Amino acid sequence: MPAGLKRLEGTALAAQYPATTTEWAAPVEGDTPGAASIRPLLKDTPLEATPLAVAYDAAADGWSVEAFLTGVATRGANVIVATTAGGAVCGGYAPRSWLGLGEEKAAASAFLFRFDPASPGDGLAAAKLPKVGGPGLALIDRPGEGPRFGAEDFRVVFSVDGTAAEGCSRLGTGYSKLPAGGRSLFAEGEGGRADLTGLVVYVAEGDPESWELDGVVWKSK
Repeated sequence: MPAGLKRLEGTALAAQYPATTTEWAAPVEGDTPGAASIRPLLKDTPLEATPLAVAYDAAADGWSVEAFLTGVATRGANVIVATTAGGAVCGGYAPRSWLGLGEEKAAASAFLFRFDPASPGDGLAAAKLPKVGGPGLALIDRPGEGPRFGAEDFRVVFSVDGTAAEGCSRLGTGYSKLPAGGRSLFAEGEGGRADLTGLVVYVAEGDPESWELDGVVWKSK
Protein backbone atom coordinates (compact mmCIF):
# COMPACT_ATOMS: atom_id res chain seq x y z
CA MET A 1 0.00 0.00 0.00
CA PRO A 2 2.28 2.82 -1.17
CA ALA A 3 1.53 6.14 0.55
CA GLY A 4 -1.29 4.40 2.41
CA LEU A 5 -3.25 3.76 -0.81
CA LYS A 6 -4.26 0.28 -1.86
CA ARG A 7 -2.70 -0.75 -5.17
CA LEU A 8 -5.21 -1.87 -7.79
CA GLU A 9 -4.22 -4.78 -9.99
CA GLY A 10 -5.82 -7.22 -12.41
CA THR A 11 -9.61 -7.17 -12.61
CA ALA A 12 -9.83 -4.58 -9.81
CA LEU A 13 -7.84 -2.18 -11.97
CA ALA A 14 -9.76 -3.11 -15.12
CA ALA A 15 -13.04 -2.30 -13.35
CA GLN A 16 -12.03 1.36 -13.31
CA TYR A 17 -12.12 1.54 -17.11
CA PRO A 18 -14.65 0.80 -19.88
CA ALA A 19 -14.93 -2.83 -20.94
CA THR A 20 -12.51 -4.06 -23.57
CA THR A 21 -13.92 -4.75 -27.03
CA THR A 22 -10.73 -6.17 -28.53
CA GLU A 23 -9.85 -9.00 -26.11
CA TRP A 24 -11.82 -12.14 -25.24
CA ALA A 25 -11.83 -14.46 -22.25
CA ALA A 26 -10.63 -18.04 -22.68
CA PRO A 27 -13.00 -21.01 -22.28
CA VAL A 28 -13.45 -22.52 -18.82
CA GLU A 29 -13.68 -26.28 -18.46
CA GLY A 30 -17.08 -27.43 -17.25
CA ASP A 31 -19.06 -24.50 -18.65
CA THR A 32 -22.61 -25.29 -19.73
CA PRO A 33 -23.49 -24.25 -23.30
CA GLY A 34 -25.14 -21.11 -21.95
CA ALA A 35 -22.15 -20.13 -19.83
CA ALA A 36 -19.75 -20.95 -22.67
CA SER A 37 -21.61 -18.62 -25.02
CA ILE A 38 -21.06 -15.57 -22.80
CA ARG A 39 -17.62 -16.52 -21.46
CA PRO A 40 -15.63 -14.70 -24.19
CA LEU A 41 -17.36 -11.43 -23.25
CA LEU A 42 -16.07 -11.56 -19.67
CA LYS A 43 -12.45 -10.58 -20.28
CA ASP A 44 -11.08 -8.44 -17.42
CA THR A 45 -14.11 -9.00 -15.19
CA PRO A 46 -14.28 -10.90 -11.87
CA LEU A 47 -16.22 -13.60 -13.75
CA GLU A 48 -13.56 -14.14 -16.44
CA ALA A 49 -12.22 -17.48 -15.17
CA THR A 50 -14.83 -18.29 -12.52
CA PRO A 51 -17.32 -21.17 -12.86
CA LEU A 52 -20.76 -19.70 -13.50
CA ALA A 53 -24.13 -20.63 -12.04
CA VAL A 54 -27.67 -19.66 -13.01
CA ALA A 55 -29.07 -17.42 -10.27
CA TYR A 56 -32.38 -16.71 -11.99
CA ASP A 57 -34.24 -18.25 -14.93
CA ALA A 58 -37.62 -16.72 -15.69
CA ALA A 59 -38.85 -19.97 -17.26
CA ALA A 60 -38.40 -21.79 -13.96
CA ASP A 61 -38.61 -19.01 -11.36
CA GLY A 62 -41.33 -16.78 -12.77
CA TRP A 63 -41.55 -13.41 -14.52
CA SER A 64 -41.61 -11.08 -11.52
CA VAL A 65 -39.37 -8.54 -9.81
CA GLU A 66 -39.63 -10.55 -6.58
CA ALA A 67 -38.42 -13.75 -8.23
CA PHE A 68 -35.62 -11.89 -9.98
CA LEU A 69 -34.34 -10.31 -6.77
CA THR A 70 -34.70 -13.55 -4.80
CA GLY A 71 -32.24 -15.12 -7.21
CA VAL A 72 -29.74 -12.34 -7.83
CA ALA A 73 -29.65 -10.06 -4.76
CA THR A 74 -26.20 -9.97 -3.11
CA ARG A 75 -24.71 -12.27 -5.77
CA GLY A 76 -22.26 -9.63 -7.00
CA ALA A 77 -21.17 -9.35 -10.63
CA ASN A 78 -23.70 -10.84 -13.00
CA VAL A 79 -24.64 -11.29 -16.65
CA ILE A 80 -28.23 -10.91 -17.83
CA VAL A 81 -29.14 -12.77 -21.03
CA ALA A 82 -32.48 -12.01 -22.68
CA THR A 83 -34.15 -13.65 -25.67
CA THR A 84 -36.85 -11.76 -27.56
CA ALA A 85 -39.86 -12.92 -29.51
CA GLY A 86 -38.10 -11.77 -32.67
CA GLY A 87 -35.11 -14.02 -31.98
CA ALA A 88 -32.59 -11.54 -30.60
CA VAL A 89 -30.19 -12.73 -27.90
CA CYS A 90 -28.83 -9.80 -25.93
CA GLY A 91 -28.20 -8.50 -22.44
CA GLY A 92 -25.72 -6.83 -20.15
CA TYR A 93 -22.93 -7.29 -17.64
CA ALA A 94 -23.31 -5.61 -14.23
CA PRO A 95 -20.25 -5.57 -11.94
CA ARG A 96 -22.46 -4.93 -8.91
CA SER A 97 -25.45 -6.68 -7.35
CA TRP A 98 -29.07 -5.83 -8.10
CA LEU A 99 -30.75 -5.15 -4.75
CA GLY A 100 -33.90 -3.13 -5.42
CA LEU A 101 -32.91 -0.48 -2.86
CA GLY A 102 -33.31 2.58 -5.07
CA GLU A 103 -29.70 3.10 -6.14
CA GLU A 104 -28.25 4.69 -9.26
CA LYS A 105 -24.87 3.00 -9.51
CA ALA A 106 -21.71 4.13 -11.25
CA ALA A 107 -19.89 1.32 -13.04
CA ALA A 108 -17.30 2.08 -15.70
CA SER A 109 -16.85 -1.59 -16.65
CA ALA A 110 -20.54 -2.39 -17.24
CA PHE A 111 -21.46 -3.26 -20.82
CA LEU A 112 -24.30 -4.42 -23.06
CA PHE A 113 -24.12 -6.99 -25.84
CA ARG A 114 -26.05 -8.51 -28.72
CA PHE A 115 -25.14 -11.71 -30.50
CA ASP A 116 -24.84 -11.69 -34.27
CA PRO A 117 -28.09 -13.27 -35.51
CA ALA A 118 -26.03 -15.34 -37.98
CA SER A 119 -23.92 -16.81 -35.17
CA PRO A 120 -26.07 -17.09 -32.04
CA GLY A 121 -24.25 -18.33 -28.98
CA ASP A 122 -20.79 -17.36 -30.21
CA GLY A 123 -19.35 -14.73 -27.89
CA LEU A 124 -16.71 -13.77 -30.44
CA ALA A 125 -19.50 -12.82 -32.85
CA ALA A 126 -21.24 -10.59 -30.34
CA ALA A 127 -21.39 -6.82 -30.47
CA LYS A 128 -20.03 -5.66 -27.11
CA LEU A 129 -21.17 -2.16 -26.17
CA PRO A 130 -19.20 -0.45 -23.38
CA LYS A 131 -20.35 2.32 -21.06
CA VAL A 132 -19.83 5.81 -22.51
CA GLY A 133 -19.97 9.30 -21.03
CA GLY A 134 -18.35 8.29 -17.76
CA PRO A 135 -19.39 5.66 -15.19
CA GLY A 136 -22.45 7.46 -13.83
CA LEU A 137 -25.96 5.97 -14.15
CA ALA A 138 -24.55 2.70 -15.45
CA LEU A 139 -27.03 0.65 -13.39
CA ILE A 140 -30.41 1.91 -12.17
CA ASP A 141 -31.73 -0.35 -9.43
CA ARG A 142 -35.11 0.92 -8.20
CA PRO A 143 -37.58 -0.75 -5.83
CA GLY A 144 -40.27 -2.73 -7.60
CA GLU A 145 -38.57 -2.48 -11.01
CA GLY A 146 -36.51 -4.79 -13.16
CA PRO A 147 -32.84 -4.19 -14.00
CA ARG A 148 -31.97 -1.10 -16.03
CA PHE A 149 -28.72 -0.20 -17.79
CA GLY A 150 -28.49 3.54 -18.36
CA ALA A 151 -31.60 5.68 -18.70
CA GLU A 152 -33.14 3.49 -21.42
CA ASP A 153 -30.21 1.72 -23.07
CA PHE A 154 -31.54 -1.62 -21.84
CA ARG A 155 -34.35 -2.19 -19.40
CA VAL A 156 -36.46 -5.17 -18.30
CA VAL A 157 -40.07 -4.35 -17.41
CA PHE A 158 -41.93 -7.15 -15.60
CA SER A 159 -45.70 -7.36 -15.94
CA VAL A 160 -47.81 -6.60 -12.86
CA ASP A 161 -49.27 -10.10 -12.84
CA GLY A 162 -45.85 -11.78 -13.01
CA THR A 163 -46.52 -13.68 -16.21
CA ALA A 164 -44.38 -11.83 -18.77
CA ALA A 165 -41.75 -9.16 -19.33
CA GLU A 166 -40.92 -6.58 -21.96
CA GLY A 167 -37.52 -5.31 -22.96
CA CYS A 168 -36.85 -1.67 -23.79
CA SER A 169 -33.71 -0.47 -25.56
CA ARG A 170 -32.52 2.88 -26.84
CA LEU A 171 -28.75 2.84 -27.16
CA GLY A 172 -26.41 5.79 -27.39
CA THR A 173 -27.03 7.69 -24.17
CA GLY A 174 -25.18 5.64 -21.58
CA TYR A 175 -23.83 2.81 -23.73
CA SER A 176 -22.38 2.59 -27.23
CA LYS A 177 -24.61 2.13 -30.25
CA LEU A 178 -24.31 -1.03 -32.35
CA PRO A 179 -21.33 -1.07 -34.75
CA ALA A 180 -23.56 -0.14 -37.70
CA GLY A 181 -25.17 2.65 -35.70
CA GLY A 182 -28.30 0.81 -34.59
CA ARG A 183 -29.94 2.04 -31.39
CA SER A 184 -31.76 -1.11 -30.28
CA LEU A 185 -30.48 -4.41 -28.93
CA PHE A 186 -33.48 -6.21 -30.38
CA ALA A 187 -34.19 -7.94 -33.68
CA GLU A 188 -34.99 -6.11 -36.89
CA GLY A 189 -38.62 -5.08 -36.82
CA GLU A 190 -38.86 -5.06 -33.02
CA GLY A 191 -37.64 -1.51 -32.66
CA GLY A 192 -37.05 -0.25 -29.14
CA ARG A 193 -39.54 -2.60 -27.44
CA ALA A 194 -39.73 -6.38 -27.54
CA ASP A 195 -41.55 -9.16 -25.73
CA LEU A 196 -39.08 -11.35 -23.86
CA THR A 197 -39.29 -15.12 -24.25
CA GLY A 198 -36.29 -15.91 -22.04
CA LEU A 199 -34.39 -14.20 -19.24
CA VAL A 200 -31.45 -15.82 -17.44
CA VAL A 201 -28.91 -14.36 -15.00
CA TYR A 202 -25.46 -15.88 -14.51
CA VAL A 203 -23.32 -15.27 -11.41
CA ALA A 204 -20.19 -16.77 -9.91
CA GLU A 205 -20.66 -20.15 -8.26
CA GLY A 206 -20.49 -20.12 -4.48
CA ASP A 207 -21.98 -18.15 -1.64
CA PRO A 208 -23.60 -14.70 -1.97
CA GLU A 209 -21.79 -11.58 -0.82
CA SER A 210 -21.99 -10.70 2.89
CA TRP A 211 -23.77 -7.44 3.67
CA GLU A 212 -23.90 -5.29 6.81
CA LEU A 213 -25.81 -2.18 7.84
CA ASP A 214 -23.52 0.88 8.02
CA GLY A 215 -25.72 3.48 9.70
CA VAL A 216 -28.70 3.64 7.37
CA VAL A 217 -26.91 2.19 4.33
CA TRP A 218 -26.40 -1.49 3.48
CA LYS A 219 -22.86 -2.20 2.24
CA SER A 220 -21.04 -5.33 1.13
CA LYS A 221 -18.26 -6.44 3.47
